[in-house]
Formats: sequence, C-alpha cells, structure tokens
Amino acid sequence: MAIKYSDPTPLEPPMNLSETRDPFKDVLVKLFEKRPIWSRKALAAQMNSREEISKIKGMLPYVAYNFLSGPWRTLWVRYGFDPRTKRSASIYQMIDFRVPP
Repeated sequence: MAIKYSDPTPLEPPMNLSETRDPFKDVLVKLFEKRPIWSRKALAAQMNSREEISKIKGMLPYVAYNFLSGPWRTLWVRYGFDPRTKRSASIYQMIDFRVPP
C-alpha cells in the first residue's frame, strides 16, 4: 500500500487485501519488529532462499506500507509506525541522486 507524504499513517492493511495464512508473513513481521523501516533489497538480503525472495513483493502489503514521495520513498514502513514524527527514523531516510543525461 503506497501513501502520499501528507496522508495519515495507516494502522493496518487495507480492507481489499484478502486474509492470508502464509507462514512467510510471520517472517516479515519478525523482521519489522527488529526495525520499523526496510528497503526491499535489504529484506531480500535477510532471506535464505530464492523462494522467499520471490515472495517478498507479494507479502509486503500485508505487513507494511510505503510512501510515494519524500525521504522514505521506496522504503517499506511497518503499519502504525510514522517516521515523520519519530526522530529515530531519520537514519532510514532515502537519499536519491539523479544525474541528468
């Protein structure tokens, strides 16, 4: 689930997601308990198999949301955690360099 930088913090997954009993969801929940913000590549580095890496994209909306813009763009944030109000979240900010052609 992607939100605009000015939107309120989502507390849970959107209603249109069907319930899942996939054990891989629990793996992601434990990782988001360790730290509240992850990039998809950093999550992939935590996985043990190609199968788990391929599941990341589909399972992330069940445990986290991401911003469309701002300093946490492209990063996944645990539901209920608002990096805009937590000073400790500043270490996770994304720096985006774009070099014109």
